[in-house]
Amino acid sequence: MKHRYHGFSEKKGRRARRQLQRCAGSILYEVALISGDRAEQLVIEAFDKAMNENRIPDWLYNWKRQPRLLKNDSIGIDIVFMTEEGPVFIQVKSSRIRAIEFHSKHPNSNIRVVVVNILDDWLTIFGKVIAEVDIGYQQLVQQASPA
Repeated sequence: MKHRYHGFSEKKGRRARRQLQRCAGSILYEVALISGDRAEQLVIEAFDKAMNENRIPDWLYNWKRQPRLLKNDSIGIDIVFMTEEGPVFIQVKSSRIRAIEFHSKHPNSNIRVVVVNILDDWLTIFGKVIAEVDIGYQQLVQQASPA
């Protein structure tokens, strides 16, 4: 059926379509990486602004973005928040779909997942993330208390 492939043979048409799909997939992957990096950076900026406005709880000491080279995608830690009870690990996602995928791949993980829209203002981002950090902190407090 030559007409379906606009003059190409069926084999060449399938090959061309696969190449196009690989190229499109590669471009989408790069866009997702850029979007994810930007979302992580927005979290750091939100916490820096919150610190300047004295909105950081006393139990939270520090936060640090994991360098890309140290990241282990199978673990998925993007930002480490240091609390008086220990570290709280955060995975930043730029979509709910990616957050659901993360939870399905890591159902028993102690990593908290936050969906950050790059159009959110810093206060919204701070609110989303500090809520998850607080949950992680409360879990650490419970683990540290004698049973």
